[in-house]
Amino acid sequence: MARWASFGLGRNITFSAVHVTELSSRHPSKNIRQMLTFGLIGLANTAAFFLIANGLNLFLDESVSAYLAYALLVPVSFFGHRRLTFKSDAAIAREWLKFCIVQALNLSLIWSVTTVSGIYPILSGWPAFGIISLLIPILNFVIFQIWVFARG
Repeated sequence: MARWASFGLGRNITFSAVHVTELSSRHPSKNIRQMLTFGLIGLANTAAFFLIANGLNLFLDESVSAYLAYALLVPVSFFGHRRLTFKSDAAIAREWLKFCIVQALNLSLIWSVTTVSGIYPILSGWPAFGIISLLIPILNFVIFQIWVFARG
């Protein structure tokens, strides 16, 4: 039996997610396949982000490089995870909206890290991009599974 948690953000905006314990009740091979697929897609996107951001940083400001590289990879990530990781056949517009909300949260993380790297120069450049490249995939896997591509 699925248990749901909901919270509202005001007028007509409510988020619901299947309870995390429900996720562990699936067949272990499905969990392993999903984690491996997510990891491969995420690794490819993370490597692409790292390379694109550093390449752009040769010509552009660090923050602009990070945001532009990230934005270029959003559709690639969405379709890869939708079709391959989570094998979703739900309404694409609704999933795209949820995915974009998660991306907005990811962008706030990029802003936070690049802002801190501006204060502490030792974190500037590749260390900032490395921190971003580690945190975002971990957070995304959980949020995608319990909310963006959740079944039910």
